[in-house]
Amino acid sequence: MYRSWLTGGVPPSRGTILKEQAVNTGYPRSEERESMEEKSDFKNIDEYISRFPDTVQNLLNSVRVVIRQAAPAAIETIKYRMPTYVLHENLVHFAAYDRHLGFYPTPSAIEHFKEELTPYTWSKGAVQFPIDLPIPYDLVRRMTEFRVQEVLTKVAAKKR
Repeated sequence: MYRSWLTGGVPPSRGTILKEQAVNTGYPRSEERESMEEKSDFKNIDEYISRFPDTVQNLLNSVRVVIRQAAPAAIETIKYRMPTYVLHENLVHFAAYDRHLGFYPTPSAIEHFKEELTPYTWSKGAVQFPIDLPIPYDLVRRMTEFRVQEVLTKVAAKKR
């Protein structure tokens, strides 16, 4: 949505302060890259979460609980250096950054919930929730449930 703005285009004419505060190119600054390299050796989600400050750990654990409740049959793993939930295929991913929590529910979920995502920075397959504002756990739950139904429908269609 704001990609053209980030690459030198014209800034959006409408939008909230929230969107402007949440804008992040997604590319880590040099000091972030160094700390990310230290984080690259985690083997599971517990290890991933333990690398962050307590306040961020609380947010990550809360998102984890919401996803697990919405997708109890999904398997937890690490893919793309992020916590990932798999149910026949990648279901959703999430990750913490300096100023936001990234949630990656695939393009279909973003498209389905795009009206509810307007307060946030989002792109084709990702949404950024600012860490200093309340995380919309209900939206995370519904997006995860949407993905579960989408995957199960796809699997059932393949069996026919």
